[in-house]
Amino acid sequence: MEDTGIPRWRFLHKETNEVIPTATFIASFDTEPDILPMWVQYGDGAAGCMLGINSESISEPVCEIVYDEPTALKFTKETIAILKEHYIETDCDINFDPLFKYAAKNLEIVRYLYKSEHYKHEKEVRIVLLEMLSRTMDEDNLRVGEPFPRIFVELTQAHRIKEVVFGPKATGIDEMAIALAKRGIEKLSKSSIKFK
Repeated sequence: MEDTGIPRWRFLHKETNEVIPTATFIASFDTEPDILPMWVQYGDGAAGCMLGINSESISEPVCEIVYDEPTALKFTKETIAILKEHYIETDCDINFDPLFKYAAKNLEIVRYLYKSEHYKHEKEVRIVLLEMLSRTMDEDNLRVGEPFPRIFVELTQAHRIKEVVFGPKATGIDEMAIALAKRGIEKLSKSSIKFK
């Protein structure tokens, strides 16, 4: 990385073999998900389903993904310039300075809000939460192919599923519809995408 004029700070400089665990948790949503690429990429080859929730019930900050690399780089460069000026003026201890702590949190979040422009069709939004490891929870069981139970945090309120859209190649819909209706799902439908 180019010289920033700021002493070694882990958010700007990182050894290649250095592993720094951060308790960052992401909930990802799409604002227009019933399109063919989404079923192909995320919908089990169009045989899965899509869950819809009421977005008005979300109390956490929801951020739109930026599909523009220059915008993401501009934000980072502007942040580094502000930090450099602050450091030169104050000669602060960057590990304890409030501005550096604030910047560290924001740089951690921003790195999860950029994706390649090749994914702009997703129109994705995310909730990004930084938590202390002591406030996280573990799943009880291993998932197939994973070495440890997943670690997670809960949102401040439960979000009820209001809609289920079955993929264009989903099977067993009648049986699933009965089970889902019994659990109070308001709307059940099948995608209108023509999938070959």
